[in-house]
Amino acid sequence: MTELKRRIFSVSEFSGELSKKIAEIFPSVCIRGEVTNLSKPRSGHWYFALKDEDNQLRAVMFRSSNIRAPQIKDGDEIIACGKPTIYRERGDLQIVVSHIQSAGEGELQRRFELLRQELFEAGYFEQSRKKPIPVYPTRVAIITSSSGAVIHDIQTVSARRAPALPLLLFPSEVQGENAINSLSAALKMADSREDIDLIIIARGGGSLEDFAKGKMLTPIWLAVDSITGNKRTAAAILLTSAVSSEPTTNKATSAANGDPCDKAMAPCASAVANPVF
Repeated sequence: MTELKRRIFSVSEFSGELSKKIAEIFPSVCIRGEVTNLSKPRSGHWYFALKDEDNQLRAVMFRSSNIRAPQIKDGDEIIACGKPTIYRERGDLQIVVSHIQSAGEGELQRRFELLRQELFEAGYFEQSRKKPIPVYPTRVAIITSSSGAVIHDIQTVSARRAPALPLLLFPSEVQGENAINSLSAALKMADSREDIDLIIIARGGGSLEDFAKGKMLTPIWLAVDSITGNKRTAAAILLTSAVSSEPTTNKATSAANGDPCDKAMAPCASAVANPVF
C-alpha cells in the first residue's frame, strides 16, 4: 500500500489533492450545456449552472472574462471553456469559465416558446376571452397541495382581509408524474360546482430544470401540456393562477382570467394583489 493510500486526509487536504488531480487530467475543457440559475450580482461576476437531461455542473465566469463575452440568459445553450476545479468552501465541482459561445437555443426554452406561439395563435391568451375578477366573490375554490405552505399562506391572507369568505380546498398533487391528472381532476370537480364563482390554482416556485424534468411539475410546466392548457381555457368558472415565488411568465397564468403573478411576489400575495379577498 502506498504512502498516499495510507494517509488520512483532512477535508481541506483532500479537496486540495483532488483539485490537483483534476488540473492534471483536465487542465482545460469545453462543455456544452444549457444555462440555468444564472445570477449576475453587482460584483460583475456571473454564476450559473450548465445542465443536460441528467446532470448539472456549477460554473463561474469572473468579470474580467465576461466583460468581453456575449450576454447569456437562462435557457441558452452554450459551449463554455475553462478550468474545472473544486470550490473548496463547499466541496463543489465547478468550471471557471474563460470563454463562451452560443451553441443554439436551449431545448427546454425552444419547446416552451414553440408552445407559447401555438397557444397564442389558438387564441388562448386573448384578453377578450377573460372575465373580470369579482370584487366580492361568494365562495372561492383553491386547487393546490393540502400539505404545502401555499394553502396556509392563502388562508392567512384571507382570514385577515375577508374572514367571512368561504374557501374550499380541492387537494391536488402539484409535482411529480401524476400531477397533470391530479390537477385536471381537481379543476373539473371545482368547475362543476354551482356555488363557486372563482377558482385559484396555486403553488410555490422551483428552478427551471426542476419544472422541466418533472421534479416539480406545476401549472407553469403542466400548462406546456396542451391537454392541461385546454382544460384551463375550458373552465366555465372564472379562473386565476398564483404560481411561483416571484413573477413568472407561464402558460397557466397567461391563459387564466387574472394574472396575479404579474403583481405579486408569492402565491399568498395573490389574495392581496387582486380584489379577491
